Amino acid sequence: MRNPFPWMGSTDSLRFRVATGFSGIVGSNLMGLLVSSLVTPLLARHLGVAGYGEYQLAIAHTLLFLPFANWAIEVTCLRQLTQQPGGPESPLGTGLALRSVLSAASFVASIAIAWRMNYAPYVKLAIVLYSLNLLTPVLNLPALLFQAKMRFGQVTTLSLLSNLVLLILVLWGLQHDWGIVALLAANTFVQGLRGLITFLLAARTVRLRPRWELQPLWTLFVQSSSVALASLLTTIRVRFDVLLLSQFHHMEASGLYAAPFNMLYATTFLSQGLVSVFFPLMAHAYPAREDHLRQWFRFLLLLIWAAALPISLGGVLLADRLLVLIFGHPIPEAVLTFQVLSLSQFFVLPAPLLGTLLIIVGSERQGLRVSFIVTIGSVLLNLLLIPRLSHLGAALTCLGGAVATFAIAYRMLRRHIRLTLPLTELWPLVLPCLGMVLVLIGMESAHVLTQVALGASAYLLTLALCTNLFRTFRSLVPRQPDPTNP
Repeated sequence: MRNPFPWMGSTDSLRFRVATGFSGIVGSNLMGLLVSSLVTPLLARHLGVAGYGEYQLAIAHTLLFLPFANWAIEVTCLRQLTQQPGGPESPLGTGLALRSVLSAASFVASIAIAWRMNYAPYVKLAIVLYSLNLLTPVLNLPALLFQAKMRFGQVTTLSLLSNLVLLILVLWGLQHDWGIVALLAANTFVQGLRGLITFLLAARTVRLRPRWELQPLWTLFVQSSSVALASLLTTIRVRFDVLLLSQFHHMEASGLYAAPFNMLYATTFLSQGLVSVFFPLMAHAYPAREDHLRQWFRFLLLLIWAAALPISLGGVLLADRLLVLIFGHPIPEAVLTFQVLSLSQFFVLPAPLLGTLLIIVGSERQGLRVSFIVTIGSVLLNLLLIPRLSHLGAALTCLGGAVATFAIAYRMLRRHIRLTLPLTELWPLVLPCLGMVLVLIGMESAHVLTQVALGASAYLLTLALCTNLFRTFRSLVPRQPDPTNP
């Protein structure tokens, strides 16, 4: 295939794979963000504040078991595929066997515990259906083959299509007055179909067969335990508040917090996609080329902050109008909650990068320590603030947890790598942010979605003119064959 962009080099070059992989993942993640931004207000209006709280309660309950189903097996297998090149059958076969057992156990545990909780019968049924998503990690594991070889085309295309199908099903369901059971069943169907297609695509590349040897299974379980437990603690930290709000207050409080949280938290897919593209390169560089790893850290963190700044500023300025967009009517008591959650994004979005670097340098236990410290502090702070401040207390805890995670993880990384924050490079972002703010204020009479679109366009245009991010990318990623795929 001829490359239409000669500056990238050949289609097998490192620069071409990074550029196309990043573009594809960002594109699919933007589609996911768009779908989430459309679905959240539609569901909140259709179900009502209390109904949306029940909807999020069913999701939050199930997601507490997802870290057990995943057990961070992807991270360990991907690192083996990247840092120890060889046949993929061994790590993937062991991973499939271990994940099959853990997914099935998590599915059963989720249903058993839900049935003993004091939930409404239809909420329990919704949890049962949504818990089927705990089985899909088995099907998604072989996608590591595409990530290790930095071939993201099929994965991103599938992600785009699945988001479109989900949007169509949700719109169809709202038109036919579906409840939370049917809506969550549709979500489960889309995720399961996506996992099945991913598995079949990978099966065309390599022979996929579970390996049930006891010693490799135990080794993989132990190697993944630190990252898995850290993921579990993080899940508890970001979902515990929804459960606590439903207990101390009412479902309306859960809905008023969960809707803006989900809309803003969806933006983390941008940083997660960016990190997933660069993971093979960063893992391949350490420890032989530590200087490259430091340069990539500064560049990636700057890119992430360049995305986080307009999200935080836009959320603060448009909080009241975005709440009207979500719920259909003004909710003055939730404006400050939305603004606090918006500010937290500046520290939330870099979390995937810091966590990935801890894994690359072999400090998974340090990452577990970070998650443990922050989760304990967040749970205690939630218990203190939520009974008094309701959803605002949950938002303040979210902001405090994000800041603490960033500070502690960065400090622990400095023990292994001489990292520095790109603080001086933030100054060129001031002008794009100022331009976006002026557009948002000047277009105050327009529809909020028009404000968002014009503000984002002004920011991106000024960013391209006033910064050298593109030039930095070209200097960091040379036009040469991909070392991760000899």
